[in-house]
Amino acid sequence: MALGDIYAVKDFHRAAYATEFLNVYFYQGIGTGLAAGLADAYVSAILPLILPLQPIDITHYKIDVASLFDLSDFSTLTISEVGTVAVETSAPYTAVNFALRLPTRAIRPGSKRIGPVPETATQNGVITLASYLTSLEALRAELDDIISDPDDLLATYSPVVVKRIKFIEDGKVKYRLPTTSAEAVFANVIGATLNVLTSHQVSRERAG
Repeated sequence: MALGDIYAVKDFHRAAYATEFLNVYFYQGIGTGLAAGLADAYVSAILPLILPLQPIDITHYKIDVASLFDLSDFSTLTISEVGTVAVETSAPYTAVNFALRLPTRAIRPGSKRIGPVPETATQNGVITLASYLTSLEALRAELDDIISDPDDLLATYSPVVVKRIKFIEDGKVKYRLPTTSAEAVFANVIGATLNVLTSHQVSRERAG
């Protein structure tokens, strides 16, 4: 049962020029659904708001959802959804950043980066295209909303930010996600803000 579980949603997408991108979102189950229901909820509620932000050379091909606490609760959904901004080229290393607001200082605010940003939407590194800004606002408004499985409205999921756990391995400081509810520290997302300045992605394989 999803109630109380925390899920990681991984959205895999690639560009026609072979660059791979990955976005990871976290949700807490507050209804009776499982990972498969969250995959459907993400594809229904969030993905349609991302596609208008990306060029037509970007294809989303897989959604992986897994409970952090229950190794038997996971799902993989194969899809083929393409960005809708009709441009000949995109800037492959650019992204737009959303800051996720939390009701506590115990966890650092989260962020979500979506890229690549179509070159036609920017001027000198600033997003200026009115229609693109409208699409950004639509996604911003959804990032703190509870989403539901379209086939089971009792299967609901609330966006959260999860604190990583620091540990030492081979003399190096590393961070991992919690594996039990007892060690989990997280907070609900209560809002999101948009930065209209484009940023560079940390790597080609991860958009945010």
